[in-house]
Parts: sequence; C-alpha cells; structure tokens
Amino acid sequence: MKICDMKFKEIIGIRQEERWPAALFMLVALVLNIIFVDRQNCYLLSVERWQTDMVELLRQFHISGYDPYAVFSLCQWDVIYNPYRHPLIALLLWPLSQLNAGVEWLTGMNAAAVIMAILVMVNALYGMLFFRRILREVIGLGQTDTHLLTALFYAMAYILLMLFVPDHFTFSMTLLLLTAWLAGRYMQKRRKWWNVAPLFFFVTGLTLTNSIKVGLAALFVKGWRCLRPRYLFLVFLLPLALLLGMAHYQFKVFSIPRAEIMAKKEAVRKATIETLRLKRKGIDKIVKPEKPKEVKKQVDFLSWTDTETSRTKSLTENVFGESIQLHQRYTLMDGLGRRPLFVEYDWMLNYIVEGILIVLFLGGIICGWKERFCWMLLTWMAGDAILHLGLGFGLNEAYLMAPHWLFILPLSMGWLLQRFPSWFLRVPILALALFLFIYNQYLLIPFLMTN
Repeated sequence: MKICDMKFKEIIGIRQEERWPAALFMLVALVLNIIFVDRQNCYLLSVERWQTDMVELLRQFHISGYDPYAVFSLCQWDVIYNPYRHPLIALLLWPLSQLNAGVEWLTGMNAAAVIMAILVMVNALYGMLFFRRILREVIGLGQTDTHLLTALFYAMAYILLMLFVPDHFTFSMTLLLLTAWLAGRYMQKRRKWWNVAPLFFFVTGLTLTNSIKVGLAALFVKGWRCLRPRYLFLVFLLPLALLLGMAHYQFKVFSIPRAEIMAKKEAVRKATIETLRLKRKGIDKIVKPEKPKEVKKQVDFLSWTDTETSRTKSLTENVFGESIQLHQRYTLMDGLGRRPLFVEYDWMLNYIVEGILIVLFLGGIICGWKERFCWMLLTWMAGDAILHLGLGFGLNEAYLMAPHWLFILPLSMGWLLQRFPSWFLRVPILALALFLFIYNQYLLIPFLMTN
C-alpha cells in the first residue's frame, strides 16, 4: 500500500535513531494517560453507573474547552461532533465503539477511556515522529538540534495536552505533520504527487478547514499545475463533494433527531423543576412541558464568527500565551463560563519567555526566507490567522486551536539552528524547553489529580 507514492511501511516504521526518543516520549505519555484515565474511570468504568446521558459526562470532563465527545461515542456511538466541520470522525469511531461494546459484554466493564487512551498515545507518538522527520529530512538538522526542538515543541502547554486529551485536535495535528513531511520530501525530490487524494480525504474529514492546508501543500509541491481541471477534480473536488455529502447525511439522519430529543428532555426537566417549586409553596399544580422550539434544519456558519473580541489581547494572552504557557490562575478552566476571556500571568517571566519565543520564531523565518517549505508553513499560518484573528472563528478559546499551527514555531527555529549551529543558541533553547516542561507540568499534574 502506498500513500503519495511512498510505501505505508516506510511511513509507520520506527527507525533505529527514533527508538530511544520514542520510548522516552511514550513513558511521559503513559504517565499522563494513567492519571487522566483514572479520573475518567471514576465515572465510566462501571456499566451500571454509566447512563446514556451526555450531561453527566460533560460535567465530569473539563480540560479547558476540549470535549469528551470521542469517549462518549465509544460508550454509545452517535454523530456528536458537528458533521459539517468534522465529516469523518463519527464514522472512524464506530469500529472502536463496537470494540468497547464487546469488552463490556465480556467483562461488564466500560473500557472507552482505556481504548481512547491507547489510540491517543499511538497517534501522539507518530505525530512526534513526523515532526522529527521534518527537522531531519526536510530542514536537514542533526540529531542534537532535532532533540532540542522536539523537546521544546512537546513542552508547550497545548501540545503537551495532545498526549492524553481525547479530542479531535490531537489526530488532526498528526495528519497535518504527516502532510507537511510528505510535502517537504516531494519538494526535494520533485516527484509526482498524484496520490494526495486519500490524504486530502482523511485530513479534511477530521477537520474541514484542513483542506486549505493540504491544497496549499499541493500548490507548493506541484506549482500551478495542481490547478489543472483534471487534477483539481480528482484530487480535491471529488473527495470534498463526498465528504460534504456524508456530512449532510449525518446531519439530517443523526444530528437533527438527537437535537429534537434533547430539546424535549430539556422541556420536561424545566417543567419538573417548576412543578416542584410550586409544590414547595403549597400549590398542587402539575406544569406541562412547553413545546420545544423547532430545531434548526441547517447550519448557521456565520454564528461561528466573532468581531468583538480584542485581537491584541488574544495574541498576547491566548494565541502566544496560553497555547504555550498555562496561566497560574483558572488553570485549564473552560472558557465557556468557568474562566474570564483573558487571564493575565502573575509573573513577568512568562511574558519574557513569550517574547523570546517570538524572537526565535521571527529569526527562523528570516533564516529560512528562501526555502519553499518555509513559505508553505507561513501560508498555513496565514490561513489560520485569517480564520481565527480575521473572522474570529473560535477566537474566544484560540488556544484550543494551537495544535493546528503551533508546530510552525519550532520548525522555523530549525533554519535558525541550521544557519547558526552554536551552543550560544542551543543553550537558551534547552533552557526554554526545560522551563516550559517543568512549569506546565507543575500546573498540569495537580489539576489532573484534584479535578
């Protein structure tokens, strides 16, 4: 089997130089997952305690603004993610939900959290390997500098979370790193990249906006030839049409009926609460549930935009702040009501670290300015900037989107290390990596142990 003219074994095989980094990486991921799964299993482990009610799972699960929809889908399969934004996720989770059902039948235990943890760890491992391969094969760094930048990347707050959080972002980041690695290799070899269609299908299927990045990657590899009608239709338009058709079907068959059921349940709940309230006042009256409002039969894409949130504060505190360094206050609290929109750091040191990272990032861009791969990464980042900072999509929780673009910061530093392979540069990067890892773990571990 081949992906983009590359053997599948060549993609998934762990090379000799990658084995020790992979072992150390998996050790860290295993510890975090054990802590996290233990917390979830208080609720999920027993089938008798687990009910098909998402409200309780949402109450138990709160890691910033990430959702437990994937774990819930393994407990009882359904199309929970918005299918127009994530057309393939529900379908890819269906086999795992059947596996969990089999485990429940055999043992009486709900293994959803464990199955998802294994999937997340394996996925995170390959994300790390693809990141390293970009540094080694595309940018051309040595082992030492590759170790440094990999450590820096996975010490960043919302990348560290990708080692155990069972949300779609971790899978999306891995496929984007795979896309970048493949694109970089093909830029060097100048070979045909016709079989990009399957890659486009799965990367876009996880998150629809990823289609822009795969399209830009193809453009930088093939040039304007990728806009030829035949290539455009077979590689991009046909897979996109299939994904949108699947999304429309899921929305009509699963999303709308579930929303109607939830609306009826909510009406009954409110009526019950009102009846009890009247009874406490001595009024013997049964309040009938109101007729729920009609569920929207179409997606309002404009509702995802935001024109009011401050862009300057978003960049300082959330985009280049929370994404890389957790805040001391409201640590990993959900932005929807559990924490303010903007939280400031208690230490000036955090802002100094943020500034140093931005300077290193800009220095890397200057050093890699003539590299086509660098330009591809910058267009990816520009696309996210337009989407989040321009249109305001998800701007209230911009740090959640970090896995879609944050890898560009340490990758750009690769060109800086390539131009100035000196310990005067390596030592500060090592110090940043150690500081971020210790600082973020210092806030993360107590949160996982006590929440």
